Amino acid sequence: WDTKLQSHLLQGTLREGVVVKAANGYIKENNGYKEMHLGSYSELVLNPEGVTVGEVHITSAPTVHRVSVAALQDGMLAEIQGTIVQMFAPRFYSGCPTCSKKIEGPCPTHTLEPEQLPVLNFLLDDGTGTVRVALFKDEVVALTGLDASALKSAVDQGTFDVLQAKILGSQVGMTGRVRLNEVGGHLELVGRNVHPLDAKAAVERLLRE
Repeated sequence: WDTKLQSHLLQGTLREGVVVKAANGYIKENNGYKEMHLGSYSELVLNPEGVTVGEVHITSAPTVHRVSVAALQDGMLAEIQGTIVQMFAPRFYSGCPTCSKKIEGPCPTHTLEPEQLPVLNFLLDDGTGTVRVALFKDEVVALTGLDASALKSAVDQGTFDVLQAKILGSQVGMTGRVRLNEVGGHLELVGRNVHPLDAKAAVERLLRE
C-alpha cells in the first residue's frame, strides 16, 4: 500500500526467488489465502544478510482475469482498463495509517493514532460498459498525485474540482477484486495497481491477442 515499497516492483528488484524480510505489516484472509499487507510504517528488506530459507512450498496464486467491464463477475480478481468518465469527491475516515482499519483511538494492533484516510470513487468506461471503482489510501495518491492531507485541503478549500477536471478523461489500467454492492445491486471494483494506460502498448497487445 506504500508507494516507496511498490518501487521495488517497478524497479524489478522484487521478483520470484528473492528472499524478503517484512516487518510491521498485518495479515488478512482473502478468499482462502493469507495476505500480508505493508503500509507506510512497514519495512521490506530484500535478500537480508545472514537469512536463509529452507524448502518452499509453492502455492499457485489466484488467477487474474483480463476482461472487459461487461464480463466482470462478483468475486472475480480482474484486470481492466478504460476511461475515467465521472469522479466523485473523496470521502475520509479515521483509520490506522498502517492497516487502514477504521479506528477511533489508537490502533489495537499497531498502537498508532488514527489519521484521515481517503476513499475515492469514480466510473470507468471501456466501451462495453461502466463500472464503479473504489480506491483507498496509496492508490488514491497514485491517481491524484496528492497525499491525504493535500487532498483533504483541496476538498475543504473547494479546489478539488480543478484536480477532478484534470483527471476526467484519463485512460487507466488496474487490477482489483469485483464485489456486489448489495445496496445498489451493481458490481463495483476495489482497485489496485492503478497506472496510466499506454495507448500504443494497449493497441499492440490487442493485435497480438
